[in-house]
Amino acid sequence: MKNTIFGILIGMLAMIATLLIVTNISKVDTKTTKEVSVSKIDAKKDYVYTSVTEKRTLEKGTDFEKEITANVPYININTSAIKKINDEIETYYNKIKSDPINYLNMKYEYFINNDYLSLVLTTIQESTTSPSSDSIVFTYNINTKTGQLVTNDELILSKNTTTKVVYTELLKQIAERSEPDPEFKDNSNDITLDRIKAIVSELQISTPMYLNDKGNLSAIVDTEITTIQNGRYIEKYDLGL
Repeated sequence: MKNTIFGILIGMLAMIATLLIVTNISKVDTKTTKEVSVSKIDAKKDYVYTSVTEKRTLEKGTDFEKEITANVPYININTSAIKKINDEIETYYNKIKSDPINYLNMKYEYFINNDYLSLVLTTIQESTTSPSSDSIVFTYNINTKTGQLVTNDELILSKNTTTKVVYTELLKQIAERSEPDPEFKDNSNDITLDRIKAIVSELQISTPMYLNDKGNLSAIVDTEITTIQNGRYIEKYDLGL
């Protein structure tokens, strides 16, 4: 079954003609051989730091409560492109914060690899009126020499590889993770040909990428793209490139 799926996936790669630009984010400060050369807004602070930490207690009914923590990142780089990102993050946080029903759990990590800073911001929105939660990951990649955003294509080029190689590996990993559990009677997680077509289409327009703590190209995929199941969550794929 797995070999059949992978064979179909490889065949579908011929359909991928162009990839839409997607931006990306992350925090684990790894060692790098090159110094970041853009100027900081605050010279005494790291290139990414926590600007706001807020803890709230989420209560659902009378017998359940949970502490929700939001750590809001601030990118400490003095360019207009980065200012726009910081403003977007702050606006998103304030919008949820002002909602009395929804609570925002926010965490981040960042990585510096040569001339690239990658920031990965994970948010989990929970509600006092619903047992489910909604996860969204925002990623931003920044050229540390220019302070400008970097596209997926530029990241792929920096790894001396091609989009076909990248998406072949990504689709292979998706197929491997999507094999149905033999003990689970509902086979809704099995990928059909129609589902593969939908995955290929979605991946072209909604695949945030970043360089992780190993310096490898990584991708983030929403399970709503790859599976049919109740709820949703985010999966990270280390492509090993």
